[in-house]
Amino acid sequence: MFFHIVLGCDDIITTCKELKSKGVKFIEEPSIQEWGMMQALFEDPDGNVFVLVERDD
Repeated sequence: MFFHIVLGCDDIITTCKELKSKGVKFIEEPSIQEWGMMQALFEDPDGNVFVLVERDD
């Protein structure tokens, strides 16, 4: 079975830049999804994938 962990942030572009500067490997850059929100994918050293979504509150 495969699960993604979804994390929300207020500014996905800034958050991605900060995470990249700390060595986080992104496998999908931030982009607008068909469902209307910004999303990026990154992985940890073990290959687990995390979804970063810009919150729209």
